[in-house]
Formats: sequence, C-alpha cells, structure tokens
Amino acid sequence: MQSPTGFSQLFHHTYYLLPELVLLAGAVLVLLVGFFARVPGVLLEILAAATVTVALAFTLWYWPEAPHEFFYESLRVDHLSATLRVMLSGTALLILFMPMQAEGRRPEYLFFLLTIVLGGNLLVMSIDLLAVILALELISLCSYALVGFSFSRAAAEGSWKYFLVGSAATAITVFGMSYLFGATGETQFTSNAFLQSALGQPTTLLKVGALLTLAGFLFKIGAAPFHWWAPDAYQSAPVAVTALLSTLPKIAGMGVFIRFTLALHLFGQGELNWRYVLAAIALITLLVGNLGGLLQKDVRRLMAYSSIAQSGFVLVGMASISLEGTQTALFYLAVLAVMNVLTFRCLQQMAALTGTFEMAGWAGYGRQQLLLTAFLTIGVVALAGLPPTGGFMAKLFVFASLWNGYEIHQEPILLILFAGGLLTTVISLFFYLKAPYYLLIRPVAHTLPTKKPATGTLFTWLLVVVILTLFFYPDLLMGWLNRVTFVL
Repeated sequence: MQSPTGFSQLFHHTYYLLPELVLLAGAVLVLLVGFFARVPGVLLEILAAATVTVALAFTLWYWPEAPHEFFYESLRVDHLSATLRVMLSGTALLILFMPMQAEGRRPEYLFFLLTIVLGGNLLVMSIDLLAVILALELISLCSYALVGFSFSRAAAEGSWKYFLVGSAATAITVFGMSYLFGATGETQFTSNAFLQSALGQPTTLLKVGALLTLAGFLFKIGAAPFHWWAPDAYQSAPVAVTALLSTLPKIAGMGVFIRFTLALHLFGQGELNWRYVLAAIALITLLVGNLGGLLQKDVRRLMAYSSIAQSGFVLVGMASISLEGTQTALFYLAVLAVMNVLTFRCLQQMAALTGTFEMAGWAGYGRQQLLLTAFLTIGVVALAGLPPTGGFMAKLFVFASLWNGYEIHQEPILLILFAGGLLTTVISLFFYLKAPYYLLIRPVAHTLPTKKPATGTLFTWLLVVVILTLFFYPDLLMGWLNRVTFVL
C-alpha cells in the first residue's frame, strides 16, 4: 500500500496524535470560555483537568505495540514517547490541584499549562532536529510568560533573565544542529542514513555540533551550565508556576535528551565517548546544585538549586548509557514529579500562614503547624534521598545502574561520578533539612501569628501516601518500566 503524501498525512496520522489534538482543543476552549463566558475559575480548572485526563486516557488506550514514524519521519510514537506522555499528563494533573492566585488571569494560566504539556508531548516524540527546536520553543515561550505572571518588578526581572538564557541556549542549539546537518546531510537523527554518515565520516564538525545541540536540552532540564535562570525565576514566579517549571519541562527535556544521546552514542562505535560527556555534565550539575543550595535563605531559591541538583541525579542514571540506566532515570523523573509537587504545595501553605518565604521568619512556627511541618519534612527528606521515601529508592536505583555500568565498561569517569554523587547527597542534607530545622528547632525570634493548624487536603495526603508507598513497593512503578521496551 502506497504511503500517503502531502497534506493527506495530516488525516492519515491523526490516530497517533489524538492526545495532542485533545490538548490543543482544550487549550483553545479554556481560553475562549474564560474570555467570553466569564465562568468561575473552578469550572475552567475542571475543564483543563478533563482535557488532560482525556489526553492521558487516549495515550493509554492507544499504546503503541510497535514504533511508528509519521509526518515525514519527524515524529515517532513508541514505548519511550508513550511513557513520557503519560508522565507529562499525570504531572499536569497534580499541578492543577495546586491553587493559583491569579483569579483574573486564570484562563491564560491554564492555556499556557496545557500548551506546555502539548509541547512536551511533541518534544518527546520528535526525532527530527527541526521538530525538536519547534517543540522546545513552544515550551519555552509559554514558560517565559508564566514566570512573569505575577506582574511585579521581580517577576519581570526573573522572566527577562529566563528569556535571555533561553534565547542563548536556543541560538547555540540551532547553530549546533546546522553543524550536524552539514556533517551528515540529515535532520532525522535516528535514521539509518544519519547513523551511517556519523559512523562513516566521523569529523570534528559532528562532535562540535552534537555538543552544541545539547545546550537546548540542558537548558530545558535546568542542568549546568544553562542553569543561571532558575534561582531568579523560581523566586519571582507564583509557587504553582515554579512547581510546573521544576517538573514538566524537565520531563520533556530529558525525554529528547535520552533519545538524542542514544543516537549520538552510535552503539559505542563513535569517536566521542558519550559516557564521559554525560558523567562530566552530571557531576558539574550536582556540584552546582548542592553547593549553591547551602547558601540560600529563601525557600524558593533553595528549591531552584534543588531542581538543578535533581537534574544531576537523573543524569547519573543516564551516564552509563544502558537500558537499565534509561529505566532508572525515568523512575527518578516520575518520583521527582511527586516529590516536587508535595514540597511546593507545603511551602505554598507555610508561606501563606507566615507571610514570608524567608526561613528565618518560620522559626518555631512548626510547633503550631505540626502536620503541615511533617508533610513538608517528608517532601524534603524524599528529595534528599532518605528512607522511608520513594526518593531513597530512586537514588538507590540510579546509583546501582551507574555501578553496574562501571563494572561492565570499567571507565574511571563512572567511578568518579559515583563517588561525587554520594558526596553531594551528603551535602544536600544540610540545605534540605534547613526548613524543618527552622520550623521545629530554631528558637522563636518574634511573636508568631496565631493560626488554626492546617489539617492537610486530600491531595496532600495522597502525595504523601504515594511517596511512602514507593519506598516499600517500588515495583509498582519500576516493574512497569522494566516491561517497557526502549529502542532507538
């Protein structure tokens, strides 16, 4: 049967893009209803949640049995992209449960959120350099707007810094992609023609192009050296937006990062050893995130450095470039989404009760808010990787995959990364436990506002249960990932 050509591909391949079409329709509908119907904000949130739920249902219902490439081989649905689309939709639903103090601008906020999920879905399916850059920019433009959503001077500054770093990363990425095209004559980086050209004619042009192309992916996951935007953006944006920035773009960016590095690794036959590249990036990111977090007094800036450090731990799982490493990195991403949303939700509630994000203003307040403090402690303990939380199992899995990679390949850089990862994990305890220390141990420095103790919402309780359950039963998630086949 002859393959469809031209615009007929749009209709022929709609089957594979039903989740994305639902997200697009939902985003437009939320915007139009919010502007013209003037319905209550809660109804718009229900509409957005329903949109994401339907998109998630379609992704699960039409799970790809075999890889399919379409739109002139620029997009691909397979187990990897389907898994990441499920993670993006699930994380978006969690974020929708977080209050957003922007009543008059709620349609725009929900529109941007749904559009970021749409861009993330397209990014994890992209196997063509042009499709990658378009999806990256779709996510980035919406993210820039959301950072400035509080319309304050600080928000404008944070959004501007985010935009400048993002623009530089995009320029470097496009420049690198031009090098890759010049070296191989192909833009589809998973095609046989691309791989054969890369193997048959290894050049400095190819290696430089590949390294420059990584800039956009590192920016999107918040890894060094493209992390400079994070502290100011996290501090100035609404808390719900920071929770979004720490999860959705990171999942999407890591998805295309995995596919791109597997392709450029050339099955271990290339001149450039990508294990050294990934290990070096992971180690630098871990050091920047964990050492930078030690100096922070504002919990939002602290969480920015936490996000940088967590990107480093995800890269630890990828450093061995193996199936096990890919599965552990995905497990870490999924657990990280739950940990971040729980922690940001608790920080949001604590700041609302105390009137400040400065930890010094929280001194002794945990004695009034014991349950909320307990939830926050579980969140930061999970991020630090301590038992009995899913964060401990996530770190255990990535370090185990790294050690197995070292035993197989005997490359010293993997052992150095293993030692560096353990060291920075210890360092991270000193800033992750700052908030519980101020809340419970630090002497009260001023008169505390009398507030009714927070009992926690059903949503918060659910997140806590999930984090604790993944410690005792990690196979509930890891068992599913182990059954998923990831192929280039």
